[in-house]
Parts: sequence; C-alpha cells; structure tokens
Amino acid sequence: MSFKRFEIPPRFHDLPMGMRRASLCADLTSENVLKTLLGRHDLDDKAYDFIDRSIDAMIENAIGTHPMPLGVVPNFCVDGTMHAVAMATEEPSVIAGFNRVSRVFNASGGTLTSMPMPMTAAQIAIAISPQNASHLLENLQSRVDDWRTIANDANPALVAAGGGVVQIDFEMIATAESARCHCTTDACFATLAEFDSIEPINEVLVVATLHVSTRDAMGANAVNAMAEALQNAWFEHYGKMDGYAPCMAIVSNRAAERNVHAQVSIPEQVIEQYTKLDFDDFSQRIDRAMRFANASPARAVTHNKGILNGIVAAATPLGQDTRAICASAIDAATRTGIHKPLTQWFGAQHRENGKRYLVGSIDIDIPVGFVGGMRHIPHIDAAFKFDHISSLSALSGVLASVGLAQNFAALWALVTDGIQAGHIKLHDKKKAIEANGESPPH
Repeated sequence: MSFKRFEIPPRFHDLPMGMRRASLCADLTSENVLKTLLGRHDLDDKAYDFIDRSIDAMIENAIGTHPMPLGVVPNFCVDGTMHAVAMATEEPSVIAGFNRVSRVFNASGGTLTSMPMPMTAAQIAIAISPQNASHLLENLQSRVDDWRTIANDANPALVAAGGGVVQIDFEMIATAESARCHCTTDACFATLAEFDSIEPINEVLVVATLHVSTRDAMGANAVNAMAEALQNAWFEHYGKMDGYAPCMAIVSNRAAERNVHAQVSIPEQVIEQYTKLDFDDFSQRIDRAMRFANASPARAVTHNKGILNGIVAAATPLGQDTRAICASAIDAATRTGIHKPLTQWFGAQHRENGKRYLVGSIDIDIPVGFVGGMRHIPHIDAAFKFDHISSLSALSGVLASVGLAQNFAALWALVTDGIQAGHIKLHDKKKAIEANGESPPH
C-alpha cells in the first residue's frame, strides 16, 4: 500500500498542538483515525464497555489505559512506501532527531529492508537421569512426526492460516552448576553465611526446540500452547522412566528467525547539503564513532540503546511487546560473546557510477505481530492505520528502519554539536512551564 507524501506546514514543530492535529487530518489521515489513536474520541457506552472488558481481560487489576507523550514523524520512506510514524516516548530529542534524519533518508531514496519467513520458537525441557538421557533423546528424535502432529493439533487455527511447526530440534544439556549469589557486598556475605547450599540432583536436561511459523502473529501464546501440549504428551509416554521429571515448556525470546536487515545509501551531495560539512570530514567522524562502538562494549551498549529509543517509541503505539523487542536486541548484540553495535556505517564508492555514499545498515531481531495481541483495541488498530502499515513485513521493516535512522541521528549529534543541545532545548521549554506555576486542571 503506497502512501502519499505529507505536505508539512512551515515549521510544523512550532505550530500549536491543535493546528498540528488539524493539518494531519487535512492531509495525512482521517479525523476519526487520529481521534481514536489519541484516545480523543466520542464513543458510545457500548464501545467504551468493549475497551474496558478487553483491557480487563489482558492484565490484573486493570483500571484503564495510560497516556504517554505522542509525537509523529510524518514522512518516512521504507521500501518505496511513505509512512507516518507515531512515536510514544518521554525522552527529549528522540523524535526531533529522527525527524531531522528522515529528510536525509528520504532524499536518499529511503531504506530497503528484508527479512526471512518469521518464526517463533519454544523450548521444552525434561530432566532425566544421566543413564537414561541418551535413550530418551533417541526415542524423541525417532518420533518427530508424531510430535509435530500433536503440536499442530493444539492450534488448528494457525495451521489453517498456513502456519504450524516447521522443525523440532533436540539436544542434551548438562546442568552441573547450580544457581548461587555472586554478590560481593558485606551485607550479602553476612546473610549468605547462614546458609549451606543443597547439593543438586545428578541429572541432565533433554531440551526440544520447537520452531513454528506464526505467519502475521508474534505467536507467543500459540507456541506456548503447542509446547505445553508436547510436554503433557511426553509425560504420558515417558513419565515412568527412571529419573524423568518435566522442567518447563516456554516460548523463547531469542528471535534469530525474525532478523530484519535495513540499509540506506546517502549520496555525498545529500550529506553535504544537510550536515553543512565536507563529505570526507563527516564520513571520517562517523567512521571514528563506529570504530569506537565496535571496539568498546561500554560504548556499544549505549549505541544500541539509542537504536531502541526509536524502535520502542514506534512500537509502543502499535501495542507491541517492547520487552521482547529489547531482550531479542540484546541477544543479537551479544551473540558473539561480546556486546557489539547493531548498526554499521561506512563511507563507500559505487563500483559502477563512481559516486560516493555514506552507507548504513542494521541487522536486528524484531519479534512483533501484525495480528493478534492488542490489535483489536481501537487505538492500537488506529496506530496501524495512521502509520500506513499493511503487513508484518512492513511493520518489521519500518521498525528496523526507525532504529537505523535514530542511530544516525545520535551519531550525527555526537560527532558535531553533542547530544545535549537537543535535550536541553526541550528541557528548557518544560522548565519554563513549571516556572510559570502552571498546574493541570482538576
């Protein structure tokens, strides 16, 4: 689904909020979609009752929904389609930085993205005595087709939609080391001195990893149901085996099978137009920043946090599991055993046309869903419509591209004016409101 470019009024960020909303409705989206996205809608009692019942079914002790500051980057080109990106964040300069970079990316043709068929994994762990572990492992492997059928039968709707179990892997894991506190404080030592560790049972774990095609859904609940169905079936088949004890069946937030690649190639003239710096000078500054992030895990952690500033802010209005997104991003960053940056930037010369570019790319695991989850909540569905996201691949590509753009915004600031300039400008505006003694109406 293509989306026309939003005609931004002059100094959009300086307009009163009401005029910003009016201009968005005039040129970008319908008034009803924007009102629903913002929670500023005049729904009837039946609609409000539906929202309350939905929320009450999702969390304990529900009392309603909690608003966050919501901003927009109106134009952002991903895979040839122009998107609006609604972003919920409390951090100053995140949207300002992304908005600035979106113009650079759009002038460069936008980002190009790719991702494999999305899958979600779950693990089923069984404790077993060492002498029976090999026998159990071999028996499980010999009946893999039976287990695939049992798992798929636990979620026929997913199978009917073209999803289901793709593969089941088995492994044996030794678990000799028990958990213990590694705290070094005197108070902790004093408390732990009163306890003696209980010796662990002599056993190993046989672990099955279930790889499930979940189509347009994130699929955590679906694969959990499949994994628990297998755990129950295995207890029925093998439960009387000496030393057999179920450990757990649970989705894995390692999302390597949801890796998204996004890249952008910024021409030399675009770099010079927007940064007001010579291409060689600017690309060398970025190169130093990347060498720093690649060499220093302490810097890489902060580098990647900036990426998540954008991704989490964009994923929040869309009702995505931002904790799963962060967990899988950390996993991707530390897969080599050392925390590494999720993006790379480098100056390059095109082999055919001889022109020079600053090339940026991101490879990040993004477990998200286009259907299911909170999609049935009106303001979440409105966010998808507002952002013009029509598929799981578009959702994943936009979020990865937002992360890449947010990273470039941070690097641009860091190697030129510093990160505080944008923060302080907005911080001063907030302090001015507080200094005037203004308080919210009661």
